[in-house]
Amino acid sequence: MAEAKNGKKKEDKKAIKSAEKVASKGPAIHLDPPAGTRDFFPADMRMQNYIYGKWKETARLYGFQMYDAPVLEHEELYKRKAGEEITEQMYNFEDKEGYKVTLRPEMTPSLARMVLSLMRAETGEMAALLPLKWFSIPQCWRFETCQRGRKREHYQWNMDIVGISTIHAEVELLSAICTFFQSVGITSQDVGIKVNSRKVLGAVLRNSGVPDQKFTETCVVIDKLDKIGAEEVVKLLVAEPINLEKAVAERIVHATSAKTLDEFANLAGVGESDEVKELRLLFKLAEDEGVVLFSGALKVKDAFYARHQRWA
Repeated sequence: MAEAKNGKKKEDKKAIKSAEKVASKGPAIHLDPPAGTRDFFPADMRMQNYIYGKWKETARLYGFQMYDAPVLEHEELYKRKAGEEITEQMYNFEDKEGYKVTLRPEMTPSLARMVLSLMRAETGEMAALLPLKWFSIPQCWRFETCQRGRKREHYQWNMDIVGISTIHAEVELLSAICTFFQSVGITSQDVGIKVNSRKVLGAVLRNSGVPDQKFTETCVVIDKLDKIGAEEVVKLLVAEPINLEKAVAERIVHATSAKTLDEFANLAGVGESDEVKELRLLFKLAEDEGVVLFSGALKVKDAFYARHQRWA
């Protein structure tokens, strides 16, 4: 064993000397990848392939089919539908033919484009049997400040159900996530799944006088609660372009910081509305999983889903 380790050290030293020798013959070679990216050595790839294998195994167990799309997309696809924060972080440029393109910052717009391509223009009918149950493991890019646990490239596991409007689609997705956790030895002692509702938050914002056209900007600001704190979020809500009254902004922030659905409903003044009842049903159906938690805020990535509920 000791001989094997010594042999490996010698090989590593030879590789380093070889790289230094090549670098000395010409312009300096950057041995580190570009900022915010990473190399995957064989040991890293083994772990990645193991996780990806579990994702694929779980998705197929629930009847999902794998799909993919180009990592290079039309810039307009994101500027029209995504939140402002995403469009500001795009790796976008003009190609040699003059087209404005971008490395995809997320997968949902590509999914929407593909689903629309299956729709017959003359009738609006789908040229595929619904529901569609698709999954993907895309590499996504965002030009943002690099920090611990947050790079400029990332891989994510997406599972989407198109053509079911009931809460049962969400329950199936939650069940699939729990099945994956169990397959890799993770239990409710280790993790919790935060669940929020666009409908509930939408009702809160409408009751607070926030117009529908400002829903996305408001969600983007609320999403910053954990990063900048309640006081700074209130300042952003009362400033341009949202312009809420301070008392209203404070009530929204207070409500979205709630830890339970009951607390949220009381603070937000939505009581037992249809939106809250639907979310209660979700928790009831998912209670056997034991890892589902309530979250009053709606993440930035959900802004796109807010505009495409008819597909859910």
